[in-house]
Amino acid sequence: MHKFTQFFASQKRLCQQQRELEYLRKEVEALRDQNKSMKEGMRRCPSCDYRIDYKTRQGQALSENSNED
Repeated sequence: MHKFTQFFASQKRLCQQQRELEYLRKEVEALRDQNKSMKEGMRRCPSCDYRIDYKTRQGQALSENSNED
């Protein structure tokens, strides 16, 4: 009888872990989508430090490429 109890307890724990893993995967996907959306929005914001830094780095890369020609 003890082996049955162990078996069902381990199966229950496995099911709980699978549900938790699925929940965490969905959460990671949602956070990645949110992060991507925020990055795109910040690149369009004219006063955002992120956009200014992005444009500065982009300009530096362009000037480095034009110096190589």
